[in-house]
Amino acid sequence: MTENKTKILSVLLFSAAILLSILSIWILKGNNNESEHISNGGKGVPLTSVAFEESREDLGILVNDTTVWRSFVFKNIGNDSLHVLFIDPDCNCTSYHLSSNSVAIGDSIQVDIEIDMREKNVGKFMLNTVVGLNTERKLYNICIEGEITGSK
Repeated sequence: MTENKTKILSVLLFSAAILLSILSIWILKGNNNESEHISNGGKGVPLTSVAFEESREDLGILVNDTTVWRSFVFKNIGNDSLHVLFIDPDCNCTSYHLSSNSVAIGDSIQVDIEIDMREKNVGKFMLNTVVGLNTERKLYNICIEGEITGSK
């Protein structure tokens, strides 16, 4: 019985180590591209508040030989400038354009997400883009989902 507990504990510790490694790589990946970050990586930047108009969109049924664009707007509702610390799409089929890296109190930022469906498999999909902001809650998720059918 003790041997089984030891094996289970070993598997759990190994899984936790892998998870921490993946998280570290993800954080480092997000912090290496200066064009997507404010210059100091967000350290010492005052916290503010944000409101998303929408952060999830279902595109419905699409053919797999298309490219789609969707825009997401978030507004600075806090008492300090809002800074985008990083943007990290979860798929290399996804790119983005950010209207600005920072926004004044009361103003908004727009993120345009582009998805190239040409290499996607037929069936349902869900793509996520993580946005890091200088707010108390550091990470926000933009989700685009839908279903891909064959070519036209």
